[in-house]
Amino acid sequence: MNDVLEEVTSETITKDHVTKRVNDWVDRLNDLYVQLESWLPKGWHVDRQHFELMDEKMMQRFNIRPRKIPILDLKSDAGRSASLKPRGLWIIGVNGRVDMIVSPKHFLIVDRAKNFAPAEWHIINFYDRDEDRKLSKSTLANALIA
Repeated sequence: MNDVLEEVTSETITKDHVTKRVNDWVDRLNDLYVQLESWLPKGWHVDRQHFELMDEKMMQRFNIRPRKIPILDLKSDAGRSASLKPRGLWIIGVNGRVDMIVSPKHFLIVDRAKNFAPAEWHIINFYDRDEDRKLSKSTLANALIA
């Protein structure tokens, strides 16, 4: 299965498949956070102490227990902050979405890769969806200082 629409409408999807997707999502989130930490501009620091529960409809459909997933909080020496919160795995058109709030700005970080393929993270300005760029050290820095 290569996209969300196929998964959510499939009659043959299994609990094992959904469990693998959830595990893959958590792994991709952790890899993303490690990458972002290495890209942070000077004076920015990471706080990985917060989690939220993932309990999406696909998980409920197959009686998969809610799962703790990480939130990434960023703080700068200058008093700025950002928070990255996973919004969902089963999002039409992408392979998962993370919301990044850098008050007063809001960005979407989405994975454009097919299921189980290496992540292809992009960052999108929530208020200007045409502003879709590959996530990189420079696009992260621009979002944090915007």
